[in-house]
Amino acid sequence: MERIAMPLSFFSTVNQTVRQSNESIQTLIANCPYEEPVKAALDSLVQLIKRLSDRDSPYPVIKAMIVNFERRVMQNNLLSPEGREIALKAASVARYSIYYWMNTLQPRLRRRPLSLKT
Repeated sequence: MERIAMPLSFFSTVNQTVRQSNESIQTLIANCPYEEPVKAALDSLVQLIKRLSDRDSPYPVIKAMIVNFERRVMQNNLLSPEGREIALKAASVARYSIYYWMNTLQPRLRRRPLSLKT
């Protein structure tokens, strides 16, 4: 089998898609009807997850970092009780979603035999 060389223009859309996704989440947070400290906490969570993803961190590292984020939220005096609840719920959803993706979905995807169609 001969390897097909992809043109560089093929990969330019990946960077654009990631950038648009990042801008979309920032816009979503900015447009939320929450107080500024809540928006700052949500933005901090998104940036944390993005950094961990860029480093291809294993789940135990991701979990520890999100748990640290949750501790900081609990100690943040700028957040109201409702604001803490919003940030903690977002962190919980992120943590369990990442766990599910990394430990449930990905192993199943790796086990599937590759189908080479010619």
